[in-house]
Amino acid sequence: MLLSMVPNIISFLRIALTPLVIFLVMQQSHGMFWWALGLFTLAALTDFWDGSLARRFGASSPLGAFIDPLADKILVLGVLAVFTYATILPLGLLFIFIGRDLFLTVLRSVVAAHGGIWKTSQLAKWKTFLQFIVLYGGFGVLACRAGIIAVPADVVQKLFLVVVWPIALLSLYSAIDYLISYQSKIESIITKSVMPTWLDNMSVGCATLGFAWVRVLAPGTVASILTTLVAYGLGVQGVWAALGFGILLVGGWVCATRAASLLGQEDPGVIVIDEIVAMVLVCLCIQPAARWVYLIALVVFRLLDICKPFPINVIEHRVKGGLGIMVDDLVAAILTAAFVRFITAFIY
Repeated sequence: MLLSMVPNIISFLRIALTPLVIFLVMQQSHGMFWWALGLFTLAALTDFWDGSLARRFGASSPLGAFIDPLADKILVLGVLAVFTYATILPLGLLFIFIGRDLFLTVLRSVVAAHGGIWKTSQLAKWKTFLQFIVLYGGFGVLACRAGIIAVPADVVQKLFLVVVWPIALLSLYSAIDYLISYQSKIESIITKSVMPTWLDNMSVGCATLGFAWVRVLAPGTVASILTTLVAYGLGVQGVWAALGFGILLVGGWVCATRAASLLGQEDPGVIVIDEIVAMVLVCLCIQPAARWVYLIALVVFRLLDICKPFPINVIEHRVKGGLGIMVDDLVAAILTAAFVRFITAFIY
């Protein structure tokens, strides 16, 4: 009985070590560096020990299946957050990692609550392993800053970012892989759940911005213009704007899925939450910017969304359902932001 508890105790130890590692990293001193690195290494090793012991003693349990990945997320995201505090990791990259894990945690909970089985993919395992490599790279930057390694810290940090970006993209890709794998299950839950009439009306209202009841010409363009004006007026940027975008993205997917089912169409033209979410993403990516930059971004986005060139047209045909409604606009938003950034880089 006692041996069967050891793997879970080790997982809880990993969680307990995380605040200590964070505190020591925040000191950014020569003396504290070795303690921080040592405790982090110990915490990282517990990720191997708990799983290995669980298999050896036949001590796999629902608690262990829950606490082991949770402990990984707390350790990795906690140290990534303190690296952002120490200006080693950009805030945008931190939100990619945090947003990905929070989103998948919600999906995992929904699938489990409806009797589904969530299997950790091999890609996700590689992602976790590479994230630990990234964290050691962050410790390398700290070592340079503390004078432990006689290499300019800014050079090492640039190399660190070169490595981090591909891993961040892999992290996003693994999330998309999960999303596609479980899309039918999740969207079936969304569409078949019995909800109060007022909640269904709210879903349709949010997804269509009321255009399901008040007809307007070119609802997607109208929604894009309104979103751009609001984003410019509020100056959407920073931590809270990024957090708001994440909530809007997930909520938009749910509302679009439910609304399409209620309206009886695969991709109703009156659903504009996809344009709203996409334009928020564009505005987040081009901030800070002058008014004319917003105008260019708006025009480019609408052209891409209407004409749907490659790869948007391919994605639109391959991905269906509520996810399909959202994802082609998000790709258009990413292409728009990249184009606008490219243009403004030459002007400024």
